[in-house]
Amino acid sequence: MFVVEILERELGAALRKGIDRFEVMLAPFGLDGELPDLLRREIYELGQVRNVIAHNATKIDRRLLQACPWFKGKMGDYFQISPEMFNRYIFAATVYASLIICRVSEHFGVNMSESRTSMEKEVEIRLPNKSIQHL
Repeated sequence: MFVVEILERELGAALRKGIDRFEVMLAPFGLDGELPDLLRREIYELGQVRNVIAHNATKIDRRLLQACPWFKGKMGDYFQISPEMFNRYIFAATVYASLIICRVSEHFGVNMSESRTSMEKEVEIRLPNKSIQHL
């Protein structure tokens, strides 16, 4: 754990948003890479929702509304994750973990291009194309 903390501090990982926080930690090992914008956005949204649940007692705050303008709730309303949202978040996290596994496999010489392409196509099909802010 100590090594991870040093790496986070040296790379400024805590200052990164969304998936970039993880990608910067993978970079020194050559395991970072390109990601579909829709996946990047979904993981970012998941992080914002997590913050509202963990730090704001599920009340929608300005930070969430500014970060995710597609949310329809109002400041102070209680946030509730719908089954559709839950499924999107599980899907996005699973795809991201799978892409990391592909990167590790490729690092050791296993061709995973077909698996990566398949996952990227599935992201385009299953994740909604909301207005994506530059993250």
